[in-house]
Amino acid sequence: MWDSPDEFRPQRFHGANFEGSKYKDSWRPFEKGPRACIGQELALIEAKVILALTLRKFDINAAYNEMDKLANDGLDWPVPQPGIQKAFGEEAFQTLRGTAKPRQGMPARVALRV
Repeated sequence: MWDSPDEFRPQRFHGANFEGSKYKDSWRPFEKGPRACIGQELALIEAKVILALTLRKFDINAAYNEMDKLANDGLDWPVPQPGIQKAFGEEAFQTLRGTAKPRQGMPARVALRV
């Protein structure tokens, strides 16, 4: 692909001299700027794996049915929010307020799975 691939010549990656690959980002690890990390993709994959391994130890259930009990406990939670609460006779889980947001902050109960 390159002539003299073992020779250090960084100018081969610069501008019009770059004819190394037809694929975007190949052979140019820092082309996305000084704040882009070359390990970013690996870090995101690792974060997803850790999240998946952690979440399988917990049961997470929506707690919309408990919001009425908590409304007058003096802790100001849950804060009633405007918007659609039901759609087509079913619970709405997203409301549009600028962008999609979980309805009422998505109250949930989390329990350790046994």
